Amino acid sequence: IHFIVTVVLAVLLIHQWRERKTESKTYSSNMEVLNDSITRYKNKEGLWVAERKSFQGEKKQLEELLENSRLKKAVKGFKKPQAAVRIVTETEIDTVFISYPETIDFDFEIPFIKETKHYSVRGIASNYGVNFYDVVIPNEQSIVVGKKKIGFLKYEYRAEVTNSNPLIQVTELSSFNFKESKKRFHVGPFIGVGLTGATFGVGVSYSLFSF
Repeated sequence: IHFIVTVVLAVLLIHQWRERKTESKTYSSNMEVLNDSITRYKNKEGLWVAERKSFQGEKKQLEELLENSRLKKAVKGFKKPQAAVRIVTETEIDTVFISYPETIDFDFEIPFIKETKHYSVRGIASNYGVNFYDVVIPNEQSIVVGKKKIGFLKYEYRAEVTNSNPLIQVTELSSFNFKESKKRFHVGPFIGVGLTGATFGVGVSYSLFSF
């Protein structure tokens, strides 16, 4: 019995050590993400790609790390979020000239500016046409993918996108949930007590279900 208790305690200590080591590694990795900056590069199609290290952890850790209230709120709607992304974009259109069908006979230049929360437009209207030299549309996008409750004891895998700018609408959305195949057979040490005393060794087990 003493031997069994000693082995069980040793297994528990090893398990706790591994858990602490994993938490420490996750914490260090997340600290690296905070200091990491966005990297931009062009892919083979000539399109710009933005890349940055990703946070990792469970839902509670994710909510603690999130400073943005929109993404925090979006994550709470999911039972098992698998990915949460916050994207801040600024669409800028530079120098767009629209000419009149006919030039006005007298010369004039009238600058104009319109700044709102969701867009800003600057330019000059002249006798030749309208020149937009600065059009800016800011947006903050929150994306959450995972298991969401849609009814009583009913869940579905969903991808949800929220834009802070009401002028921007998502016209197409596709996502794929990578599901690992569950391993039923396991090989490992076992400890037990039989009629002849304590027994231990290595055995093969099969999991019917997990929780």
